[in-house]
Amino acid sequence: KEGDKLVTADSIFIETMLGERRDFKLTSDFIDLRIAGDYNFSALNKTLQHFISLYIPALTTLNNKRPESQEFNFKGQIKKSSEIMDIFYPEIVIADSSSFEGKVSTDNNELSILVNSKKLLIGEVAFDDIYIDSHSDAMSFFFRTNFSRISVGDSVALNQVSLNGFTNKDTASFLIGFSGEDSLLSHASFYLNAGFLTTGYTTIKIV
Repeated sequence: KEGDKLVTADSIFIETMLGERRDFKLTSDFIDLRIAGDYNFSALNKTLQHFISLYIPALTTLNNKRPESQEFNFKGQIKKSSEIMDIFYPEIVIADSSSFEGKVSTDNNELSILVNSKKLLIGEVAFDDIYIDSHSDAMSFFFRTNFSRISVGDSVALNQVSLNGFTNKDTASFLIGFSGEDSLLSHASFYLNAGFLTTGYTTIKIV
């Protein structure tokens, strides 16, 4: 409970199996989550910082020294987030049945993430039919992102928006495409190359 806002749940079930291979399962009214493999919850933040330092080092002060071994898969589905989000982040709305899954391997510098959601609302900005597919190799982080529509209130709307590209050592290249209400009359696509500087500035070149 937070002020006059109350979160209620009919069931929350947590199951944990320990050993060489760990298995964590959370089943609740709000979210289902499973994490399986060799991992340590306390090291997850360092693991995230490690991957950021590999592909966009300007965004972190840490070097890319490999952290302790983290080898696991994860999969989750958001079932009913409105009550929780209304307390902590009321400006964000996530559609029920949104799902995510992926794999983390610090030994092989492997990170993959797949996200599907019917709708995400952040303030007045709405993203419809979200699809994000991303993965890494030894040098780069690749991503493919699609939205059926991005709108800002009733003033701006873009249809069939795509953002595809990769990041590599403080550089990034994107192919951006979108269309207007009539895709035959108004559509555009362009390349955007960016450089992330340690000074905090970003250089952008549009082709």
